[in-house]
Amino acid sequence: SGFRQRTASVLDEVKDSYAAIARKASRRDQQVLEQYLQSVRDVERDIDQFNAQGNAARDAKLRQIEPLRAANNLAERTAAMLDLMALAFWTDMTRVSTLMMAHTESRSTFEFLGINDELHMLSHFVRTRNRSSGLDGYDRINLWYISQFARFINRLKALPDPEGNVFDNSAVLFGSGIKHGDYHSVSDLPLVLAGGGGGQIQPGRYVEYPNLPNGNLHLKLMQIMGVQRDQYGNSTGVLPGISEKANLPPRYVDDGTWKITKEDDKQIAVKGLLKISVKPDDLNLYLVQLSGGKELEIRPSFGNVHNIRLDASVGSLVQLEGETTVKNGRKTITKITRIKRL
Repeated sequence: SGFRQRTASVLDEVKDSYAAIARKASRRDQQVLEQYLQSVRDVERDIDQFNAQGNAARDAKLRQIEPLRAANNLAERTAAMLDLMALAFWTDMTRVSTLMMAHTESRSTFEFLGINDELHMLSHFVRTRNRSSGLDGYDRINLWYISQFARFINRLKALPDPEGNVFDNSAVLFGSGIKHGDYHSVSDLPLVLAGGGGGQIQPGRYVEYPNLPNGNLHLKLMQIMGVQRDQYGNSTGVLPGISEKANLPPRYVDDGTWKITKEDDKQIAVKGLLKISVKPDDLNLYLVQLSGGKELEIRPSFGNVHNIRLDASVGSLVQLEGETTVKNGRKTITKITRIKRL
């Protein structure tokens, strides 16, 4: 870019100051300075690589469309942005940073992953699970995003701080504003909170918070960062279990009542925990977990799954009724006529 050409390298601007400081610094401080300079070199290298891949025709086309729609160099751009965020935290240029890696209507394609379908289309995974990319492609895209999150965490861990490292003294929230692409559900969001928060976050746990607003989490994070607020958005209080153990009771406990309650040759009523198959070669399989560990198979049509919003109940205790048939010697539910979350 013109700016890049005018400024050449940031390192050129600071080399004299660096040499003067390095002569007076301790061995440990010299190592920190060198690590910082190497980080700047890495970011500049990423920017140079991105610029080197550009051409006038491509740049003219990119200027005509929404930037987030163009996935050209997405991997390189994402890595550079995350490295800049890490450097900004380490050098105390900012205490807060947000990166939207994709919005909810992203039309990006991921050719570098071998996926040519749009992310938005694949996010409607109930109706697209049988496409060539389908659920496998959607999973691979999500895994790529998560790998970038992991890369950022490792970057923060590699940057020393007076007490531990930058990761130890940060709170990093990763997630999405929508849970289910087909049903556009915005409740029961899966989120990852990483970092030590300066000793105020207890990591390494999985905690469920049924029926609590997302604002409670953000309010807690604000207070951890020293912001004196008692309300944020739709918050109803401070989310427990962040700085201490949550001590929340299990959401569902097998009490022995998860069983078939009514059954004949073609109809069934059952109570149990609804699950979905995670086998990539069997994507239309749902399961009802019964007491004692037994499972009942559900293999409904796409229309049935979509009309009753079946995926919205996955992970919940349900009472359902349906039509059955025998497949491979096993009684299988082929159509759900009624479902209720308990």
